[in-house]
Amino acid sequence: MVHYRTVHNVYTIFQEIYLLFEPCHFGTMSEMKWATEPMKDLLEKKIVVPDYQRDYSWTNEEVADFLSDLHSFINSNDEEYLYGQIKTHFGNNTRYIIDGQQRLCTSVIYLKVIWDIAEKLKEENSKAENLWEMTYALRECVGEKQENGDLRANLTMGGSNKVFFKDYIIDGDHSIKASNKSNKRIAAAYAYIFKYISELLEGLSFDDKVKLLENIGARL
Repeated sequence: MVHYRTVHNVYTIFQEIYLLFEPCHFGTMSEMKWATEPMKDLLEKKIVVPDYQRDYSWTNEEVADFLSDLHSFINSNDEEYLYGQIKTHFGNNTRYIIDGQQRLCTSVIYLKVIWDIAEKLKEENSKAENLWEMTYALRECVGEKQENGDLRANLTMGGSNKVFFKDYIIDGDHSIKASNKSNKRIAAAYAYIFKYISELLEGLSFDDKVKLLENIGARL
């Protein structure tokens, strides 16, 4: 199972109030807690990248390294893999990302690609129960559009990526045009990962495609 090493800064209530407004400048860390969490468990929580953090900046080169590391573990016999370190602080039942947002954002994009491909396979065979179970689990990690039309996103990006990430990645509306370099890199990361997974599935039977996606899901 893929794990992140998470560092949680624990503050008093008074200090948390200041951090919500000026997270760069206020609050004194009173305790630091380290833990390891499976990727899917971490992403099922409400996570926010504050506006003061830099925008998404990974190019295809970093995304390729991300995929190489991840799939080296998926294809190995190792039971666990420490995949990266995430620094957060808590406030208002939310985790605010201090460090690690690039890898975390790419992880969500990766899971959304797996979800989208599984949905396409469901169109080929709607009775494939394993795919229904998989997409439900991924929906819990990524988010979805609610019955009332509101969009629930477990990861909220900051700055100029906030709206684009929700609409393009979470909601899957690829008709939206990227308005800046960072938006374009998010779209490029999705396209790169989608091509990577599609090439892994190319030439396989339907059953083998499902098995491959199941293996990926079981290892995360």
